[in-house]
Amino acid sequence: FLRQIGIDLSAQQATNAKLVSLFCYGTAPVAEFLDRLAMQAPDTHVLLTPGHATQLASTWAQDRQGQALPLHLHRLPALPQADFDRLLWCCDLNLVRGEDSAVRALWAGRPHIWHIYEQDDGVHAGKLEAFMDRWMAAWPAGLRTEVHAWWLAWNRLGPMPARLPQWHGADTSWRLHSENARDLLVSQQDLTSQLLAF
Repeated sequence: FLRQIGIDLSAQQATNAKLVSLFCYGTAPVAEFLDRLAMQAPDTHVLLTPGHATQLASTWAQDRQGQALPLHLHRLPALPQADFDRLLWCCDLNLVRGEDSAVRALWAGRPHIWHIYEQDDGVHAGKLEAFMDRWMAAWPAGLRTEVHAWWLAWNRLGPMPARLPQWHGADTSWRLHSENARDLLVSQQDLTSQLLAF
């Protein structure tokens, strides 16, 4: 699938690669994120969706002209929904924007950071907090604090932490608790059935 969308990794690279998808609004602090990612996980492959993610990451790379880039940046084509879902499943960490892609990230069960749509009256901040409280309710306090700080920073509602929580690997706490939170949602009765019963 990655080869089909232009990410040509060798078999060994594909097995061991650290993959991050990036889909964001123009206000995302992409340069600061990439700086921290490069320090913590060099050689990571960052898969850039068309638009703001590609533009902001390209600016970050241009500012380092003449230097060996510590990250592998890949520009993606525009993807249909089914392929966007596959992209999220392939990645170890997904940065998504808006409500539709956030929902797809929830179902993927991978660590993710949500860039919420900013509203002029600031009501998005309360909405983000309420969602984090619900999504991370059963998470260990330390992990919840770390991820919470990153979600705020990505939305420019708090300072950028020095390091990301551990995100790469199937057995990291962030990955396991993301999967558990997804499974809890899956176990709920669908809304239509609940409304009919009501």
